Amino acid sequence: MDDKIDVPDTRMAFDRKVLSEQLVEQFEATLSQKDKTILDLRMKGRTLQEIADVVDYETPSAVSKRIDKIAEQYEAFINPLPEGAERVNPEKKRP
Repeated sequence: MDDKIDVPDTRMAFDRKVLSEQLVEQFEATLSQKDKTILDLRMKGRTLQEIADVVDYETPSAVSKRIDKIAEQYEAFINPLPEGAERVNPEKKRP
């Protein structure tokens, strides 16, 4: 009878977590202090209105739009395009 216990190898999950955290830290280093504040407050569960008050935006909608822009920046950061290529936003109509 084999008395070995099958223990899952968690090293890969750990490696992915560490790499993900490093990537987030690298991205955060590219942000302005205001953008860092917006993300920090949002992650702490603050409302868009509360964030707008803290960072001196006139409306919660402005905060929402800024969060969308930060998300676009993050997407471009983690998925860079080849040189000369352009991202196409399917929501925006081309002229």
